Amino acid sequence: MPDGFTRSLRRVLLWLPLLFVAWYLLSPLVANLVAGLLHTPLRLLSDGLIFKLDADGALVHAVVRLGGGQYGSLTVPPGRLAELVLEGRPMIHGYGIPLFFALLLGLPRLPGRRLATLLAAGALLAVVVFGVALGFAKALFFDLDPAVAAGLRPGQWGLDLIALGYQFGTLVLPAVAPLALWAGLHGQALLDASHTAGAGDGIVGAP
Repeated sequence: MPDGFTRSLRRVLLWLPLLFVAWYLLSPLVANLVAGLLHTPLRLLSDGLIFKLDADGALVHAVVRLGGGQYGSLTVPPGRLAELVLEGRPMIHGYGIPLFFALLLGLPRLPGRRLATLLAAGALLAVVVFGVALGFAKALFFDLDPAVAAGLRPGQWGLDLIALGYQFGTLVLPAVAPLALWAGLHGQALLDASHTAGAGDGIVGAP
């Protein structure tokens, strides 16, 4: 293994714990961003069933408002309202963000791609938003009593898409997206033999 690559890999390993600590400290800010981005879309898509999203520390709470009726063991008297709170955890879907920046800071990178790098960071935030949204959909249609979302039943194909999207947004995207985005932006710098030898032109080494 080339010495240059070994040094770069060590830098990535050194950056990882620092960036995960920063990610943990910034988790309330991320939760607020996710809640703000999802509030209107989820309210519209659920026809008002999910009527409010709030950030609480590192968590996002979706408040489901129920009218009078029977919901499993829960009975809501006619003319009264009940509220259920669903919990979303952006941290579960967002560990790719510190991983992406560890790769960015530790490995060689190509110059002139700042805007593309910012867009990639935005894409990783979108991964978090997608994962949290599908987590709420999974809770609404699979975890709660069917009567809660009786007016929103999307059909079997819709339920299958929700289940698939939840698995994809939880297990696949958070791990694959940062690697794919970094490789697309700066992977060529790592593969360039001239850079590995210390003679690459136009390639920016990691600090």
